[in-house]
Amino acid sequence: LVSALQAMCSHKKAALAITQLPDFLLPPPESPVANELVRPPMPAGADLIRMLAGGENRPYKKRSGVALEKNTLLGLVLRISTPKTNPAFSPTNILRQSLSSVEQTSNQQRQQLRIYQGACNQLVMSFVKAGPQARQKVMQWLVDCMLVNPGATAMRPDTSKVSSSAMLLNTSIVLLKLCEPFVLDEKKHHLIDPGFVSSAKDNHGVFPTRGDDS
Repeated sequence: LVSALQAMCSHKKAALAITQLPDFLLPPPESPVANELVRPPMPAGADLIRMLAGGENRPYKKRSGVALEKNTLLGLVLRISTPKTNPAFSPTNILRQSLSSVEQTSNQQRQQLRIYQGACNQLVMSFVKAGPQARQKVMQWLVDCMLVNPGATAMRPDTSKVSSSAMLLNTSIVLLKLCEPFVLDEKKHHLIDPGFVSSAKDNHGVFPTRGDDS
């Protein structure tokens, strides 16, 4: 699915059209809907206490890490990772397997994840290369990702406020790939502005210089 989306977005007009969709970005922080709650439907027969404890179906704000992951295109793409329910890594099975078998399964999952992350990188690059309007939308999505996930580094992140670790990991990979062209080429090092981190105007508040998050 992501490969098909990337192929479509290789056409600049298609990529631009997708970035203009209403749900491509979160609502702005000052908008009236930013603090509105989304209440996911409760599956039939679900254990209410267990669901609330797990955070999967807890209400979340329309501008939050959860909304970024569940309600935006890039969030839905980047949230995919290796399955948590792989029977090969269950407590009862892993102790019965040989070291080589565990390593083989781990390598297979790493390879699958590497291929998927490559497809995600190509998709983001298609948006970046689609022109200034599309590029600005993608950059705003990345800024929003940083701004709505300050609590993701906590020992026990609030799953009703922040994105999943899988989405944040994939987003980090995308950011590193975007940096690759001018980080690896010494001739482009002069393009890196060290003042970017301390300039709230340029980094849109991603790197606060005051308060608890500084």
